[in-house]
Amino acid sequence: MVAVSVAAVLAGAGRASAWPNPPPIHHREGFALTVGVGPGGLVGTGGKDALAGLGAGLGLAIKTTAGDDLLWMIKIDGESYLFRALDDQIKVNQQTILAAGAQLYVRKVLWIEGGLGAAVARQRDRKTGLDDHVSTGIGALFAVGYDLYRRESFVLAIAGCTGVGVYNKGMAAHGGIRLSVGWY
Repeated sequence: MVAVSVAAVLAGAGRASAWPNPPPIHHREGFALTVGVGPGGLVGTGGKDALAGLGAGLGLAIKTTAGDDLLWMIKIDGESYLFRALDDQIKVNQQTILAAGAQLYVRKVLWIEGGLGAAVARQRDRKTGLDDHVSTGIGALFAVGYDLYRRESFVLAIAGCTGVGVYNKGMAAHGGIRLSVGWY
């Protein structure tokens, strides 16, 4: 009887000393804000010039939880790059997509997201800021990401993102790598 009591005390003491203050398990709930930036590219057809170039991208999202692993989101994502036109002027090509969609955690730190919405492709003069060409259409976003670091409500993630816009006179696709920070 004494041996059983001593064994129970030692077993309990061993567990307590192995992890004296376990960290709280953080569950995503409520709203989330994320901002991601990184290098990317844009290709497309239609319009007065074919699109093809490397530049930078930006993504902003507002999300809300729908379960432990599912978040609804509204996201704006885009790419832009500079190029020299035939008239020797510096121009900016860009595509932006505003979409409603979802983010699903398929593993604890691995997720996918997608959405549908409106797309805008613009070509403008860098010096004056005036648009040379604007197209509107429908767009889709898709991303695969990995949470590199999570601490309570803060998350640092890396993702491969892509967006496709279909316009009246062609289509454009952008893609890139985003390093993003978020707050849940």
